[in-house]
Order: sequence, then C-alpha cells, then structure tokens
Amino acid sequence: MRVLEGVRVVEWGEFVSAPYCGRILAGLGAEVVKVETPGSGDEARLHGPFPNDQPNPEASGLFLHLNVGKRGVTLDPAKPEGLALFRRLLSETDILVTNYRPSQVEALGLGPEDLLALNPRIIAATVTPYGWTGPYRNLPGCDLTVLALAGVSFSVGEPDREPLTPPYFMSDYQAGLTAASAIMTALFAREDTGRGQHVDIAAFEPWATYHAGATVTTFVYQGVTGHRDGRRRPDLYPYTLLPCKDGLLCLIAREGRQWKRFLVDVMQREDLADHERYRNRRVVAEEYPEEMDALLSPWLMERTREEIFELCRKHRVPFAPVRRIDEVLNDPHLAERGFFRTIDHPVAGSLPYTGAPFQMSETPWSMHSAAPTLGEANEEVFGVRLGCSKEALNALQLSSVI
Repeated sequence: MRVLEGVRVVEWGEFVSAPYCGRILAGLGAEVVKVETPGSGDEARLHGPFPNDQPNPEASGLFLHLNVGKRGVTLDPAKPEGLALFRRLLSETDILVTNYRPSQVEALGLGPEDLLALNPRIIAATVTPYGWTGPYRNLPGCDLTVLALAGVSFSVGEPDREPLTPPYFMSDYQAGLTAASAIMTALFAREDTGRGQHVDIAAFEPWATYHAGATVTTFVYQGVTGHRDGRRRPDLYPYTLLPCKDGLLCLIAREGRQWKRFLVDVMQREDLADHERYRNRRVVAEEYPEEMDALLSPWLMERTREEIFELCRKHRVPFAPVRRIDEVLNDPHLAERGFFRTIDHPVAGSLPYTGAPFQMSETPWSMHSAAPTLGEANEEVFGVRLGCSKEALNALQLSSVI
C-alpha cells in the first residue's frame, strides 16, 4: 500500500511551487486533481524545453516533469458556475494546494477560513512568495525576488560584480517540498483532532532559515552583513572549483585530515602538507588562496575528472567532478538506485523523469502515469465523481467554464 492511498488532493496553482508539492504527494499515492485554466492551462506549459525546439503546450519539459501522476481538469472558478463546481469538489477533498496570492483566493471566497467552514477536515496549503500574513502578503513575487528578499542573492557571485540568483527556480522547488512536508504533519494532526488546518508556506522563509542561517549567525556574532567570493569560500581552504584536464573539479574539505589525505595520499605532495606557510588553512583561504591554486594546478591539469574522482574515492577525500546534465542522467550510481524512470506520454513520447528526493523501503514513492493533457479528466472528475450529466458538461465547456 502507498502511504497516501485514498487521500484526495486538489492542486490549484501554476508554474513550479504548487505543482511540485502536488508531484510529491502524487508519488506517495495521493489522488491529485490538477485544476487548470480552460483554453490555456498552467503557465508552465509555455516553458521549454520542447522536443526538437517546437513549442507545444502538451510537450513542455517543465510541465511534464512537474505533473507526472496527476489527473487534469480545466475549470474557471471566477465564473459563478465554475465556483459552484469548485466548491463541490473541495467539499470532498482532503488537501488543497494553491500558490495564488491571498487577494486572488479571498476574492473568490476560497481563503483558508472559508474552506474550513465548507469542509472542516480540509488541509488548505497556500504556497506564496511571502506568506498569507504580513505587509508583503499580496505583493507579486518570483524566484528572483524571493531569493533577494531572503538574503541569499547578496552572497552569490563575484566580489566586484552584482549579486546573482541561484538558477532553475530553486526557491519554488524548496517551497513545494516544504509544503509537502508540512502537509504530512497536518495529516498526522488530523488523525488526532479530526480537523484540518491552514498550512501557510512563504517561499522566502525556507531560504531565510535553511540557507541564510549561516550568514545570520555571522552577522549576529561578527557584524558581517555578507560578502560575495565567486567560486570560493574564504573560511577554510579548499572550498573552491578548479579546472582539470577535461573540466572542473569541486574541492571542499571541511576536515583537516581530508585535506591532508588529498595532498599526501592522492597528490603525493607531503611537502605541501608539511610546509609551514600552508598549515593554517584559514590563513591560506583568506590571504593567498590563488597561490595554493597555482600549486595544485599542474597536477590537476594532467588528469581527467574521473581519474581524480577515482583517486579521491579510494582515499576517502570528498572531492567531486562538476558534471554536465547528460553525465548525471547516465550516472551508474543513480541508475542502480532507480532514480530516473521512463514514462510514455501520448504527445511527448517516451522520456526519462527524475524520482523523489528521498526513498522509502516499505511505502516507496513511485510514478504511475504521465502528466495530463489539458482537461483530459473533466468527464471523470466532474461527470463520474460529481455527477454532472454529459449535457451539463457540454454546456460548461461551451461557456468556457471548463
């Protein structure tokens, strides 16, 4: 049995954060009904990559990745008939996940308090840039603004350039995963209380706690407001990226014994390990890291990433090659763990998909179906589950309610 089997989820949101939360819940066995805008669908359908670079809303790589394992319907709750139908659906739903702004949701009478009055057992999870309360609650936001507000971007980039934002919508994915974790806790609470609750996720808060925590403590204890150091970190050498024969290598040794094993056992350079100038790794990092880089460079440039990686694994040194995504896709370690799964889609064809960021021995996360085409489950959900006749469904479709 899958851990969330029998749990009904309605996902009413777009792009990344709410859909990624829904993806995690679907993989755990929940029945996730994805609600999209009639005609256009989720915004993610407009984002690539697309097969052969041919834009197709049914073959967006981003949409396909985020929405495996879900049923898809179209519905416009801004229209009276659509709102009535949506409320009927929510009245028999265990979990709602949305990432629309509070003002948008509350204007339709679908805020958390409204939903709990309609369905006291519902868990209403809102995943917004700044949360459901506070002065920023209704401000529009995106990954770029969230990471800037959380204090993360300030420390990313070269010291003499403007700050950068980590790539690939990382704050949205982090918010979606945080929402899924909080929803699981709310489900446990419902077992005791019999009541649902509001799960309020502000996307910038996970980053302000998980990732900016170190910079907060540095400010509290040392008064340092943050700094950018490019490809290195100036606390203990090495914490950097350096070129080798066929690419880049990530060198991070948090323990002195790891660094010594690299110098002595891997590089066969005991002279560097014993040299008085290089014994204090903090001094090296702060005062002359480029000098140490130059001493490592000839050895690194004579060897490939995999050759160095093999030596490091042999001597328990936690350095790793910087890989391209095609190399990640073909990594034998991930293959043995079954991380990538191939799924057939009626439009996009057969493609590999990533699994969950965790594995469970007794109730494994799994993908059983491809992402839905636009409105493919309208008849199943509105007709079979909610009892709408075919004539009623046709009328709703003609009036763009579904």
